[in-house]
Amino acid sequence: MNQLAGFFGLAAVLALYSGWAYKVRWISYPLLIGVVVRIGFVLFDQFVMTLPDHGSDALNFHLQAIAWSQHGFLGMLENFPGPTTYFYAWLLAFFYSIFEPSVLLSQSISVLLGGGIILMGAKIAQAIAGRRAAFISAWLIALFPTLILYSSIPLREPFVVFFFLVALYGSVIWYKYNRITGVWTSLFGFTLATFFHGAFAIGALGFLGILVFRSVKRSISGGQANKLRSTSIVISMLAPIALVALVAGGVAIPKLGSVISALDAEKIISIVNYSARDGAAYPAWTQPNTPVELVVKSPVRVVYFLFSPFPWDVSQPRHLIGLFDGFFYLGIFFFLFLKRRSIPNESKFLALLVFPIILAFALAIGNFGTGIRHRAKFVSLFLVVVSSVVSKKNS
Repeated sequence: MNQLAGFFGLAAVLALYSGWAYKVRWISYPLLIGVVVRIGFVLFDQFVMTLPDHGSDALNFHLQAIAWSQHGFLGMLENFPGPTTYFYAWLLAFFYSIFEPSVLLSQSISVLLGGGIILMGAKIAQAIAGRRAAFISAWLIALFPTLILYSSIPLREPFVVFFFLVALYGSVIWYKYNRITGVWTSLFGFTLATFFHGAFAIGALGFLGILVFRSVKRSISGGQANKLRSTSIVISMLAPIALVALVAGGVAIPKLGSVISALDAEKIISIVNYSARDGAAYPAWTQPNTPVELVVKSPVRVVYFLFSPFPWDVSQPRHLIGLFDGFFYLGIFFFLFLKRRSIPNESKFLALLVFPIILAFALAIGNFGTGIRHRAKFVSLFLVVVSSVVSKKNS
């Protein structure tokens, strides 16, 4: 019965995106091919060989979801965990309480979000640089290896990436067109992304900070229309309240704790050193021991987070997967460096917004085995920027 629910989920996802492809015909090929490839990976994982990273974390989420679903729908609601690591398991319990517990069903949900990631990446690229950029972005996201992988196994990554992209789309709409709907869309996306991973509260903080600065600046400018100025004044009054709520509230950044405690240099140092404790650990020289070293070595941690393992770090055959993955990221950043003058202002704004989140991950993670999974949360944005540059070059 549980396999039947899983197959029904896959069929429903395929039917949904087949209909959606008819609606957005100009990206129908990358959308459908991306979804079909992900379904193929799910079936390969189920009936041929377990995919990389479909291990203990996925099993823990599955078992916790089963435990919460045993008491039925109402019992599942009573166990609402809020924005914590196990919010994803609680969401799975919702489906498990209606259907039967099924890994295949949870994988079909991942594929559903994976298709949404393709669509949201295309929407951001279109808002930045037009339809051609959206088409390129859809293909790149549809076929990028780690995005395929993490949209095919039962982990929270597809949810995090999807809502993260929703937040970035809203941010672009606000930055480019000064639309209030962009503000609410961005905050909505960051809020839901935070439910699945607390580090994205940093993105909400950054966006609110930029929002306050820009709104105050515009509200005191004499050359704006009254309506625009009144909107800016309202935002400049409400955004600080939201900032205080985030800083003083109960949102916890994984490993770093609350927003306030995450600013404690000594705590960050202890977390950095604790996270480097297995065969895939970053080199010892990347670990800071003093607040000064924390500042100096932070850029090095970012480099290791985004691009490792490097050839000198490979000590086991399984590390080769990470090596090839790192080459993809190096290629992306080398291309963007060469074409840096062609990067649209909207993409630069998104980079400014996202960098603090990347820094938080770089500090909290001490081994490239875990880093490969977490940096995949950001590669959709990198591919969107690439598509905006390529479309501009060929326009």
